[in-house]
Amino acid sequence: MTQRPDLMAPGSETRPAPRRGMVLAAATLGFGVINLDVSVVNVAVKPIEFALGGGVSGVQWVVDAYTLVFAALILSAGALRTGPVTSAC
Repeated sequence: MTQRPDLMAPGSETRPAPRRGMVLAAATLGFGVINLDVSVVNVAVKPIEFALGGGVSGVQWVVDAYTLVFAALILSAGALRTGPVTSAC
């Protein structure tokens, strides 16, 4: 069985090209989720300030901690999804 030439990756005889539409959809969805998440955190700043009974510095610590944990989870999820990376050499 032969592969269609329009689905072939450049310089490859057997491997099909990545589905660019799926990659674009996944990137767009991820960007939208991150924007929604940042909006939710920014809306919650005033209630967080009242709950902590502090000022801007207390809220800044909470937002910074949330951002660091969120970034770590996003990176970890991406690494788990792609699996082990092997060298082609």
